[in-house]
Amino acid sequence: MAKPGARVLNMHVNEKLLARVDKYRFRRMHASRTEAIEALLEKGLRADRRPENEVAQSVLSLSRRWREDTRLASSVTAIAMHPAYQEMIGLGAEALPHIFGELAAESDNPGQWFWALRAITGADPVPADKKGMVREMAKAWLAWAAENGYR
Repeated sequence: MAKPGARVLNMHVNEKLLARVDKYRFRRMHASRTEAIEALLEKGLRADRRPENEVAQSVLSLSRRWREDTRLASSVTAIAMHPAYQEMIGLGAEALPHIFGELAAESDNPGQWFWALRAITGADPVPADKKGMVREMAKAWLAWAAENGYR
């Protein structure tokens, strides 16, 4: 349950926010607050996106470093906790098409992308009876990617 003062603070914040939205709305000649908010959100989302080729280059560079540094590692935890791997996870959903591309290209010997895929997507499409079967896990993730528009 919210504290009594929190409701007053939220109302104050909401009033200030709506005043700013209205200012923007009239400057940009939007018909409604909703339209103004949608325009502001889209503008913000575009500003947060990195160019596609920059993301691709980042994933490629990080992947190379990660593979080189962990090629002799046998611990999945050590492999997944590598700084380059963690940085790829930090790229979020923008990295998924590139990670799925690498996973598909490695169909004979898929890398340990599963930890990153679960961390980024919050999904786990691998059936319980296929856990530990790396090729089957890769197939399940690639099917998930196709179903969710990443391939």
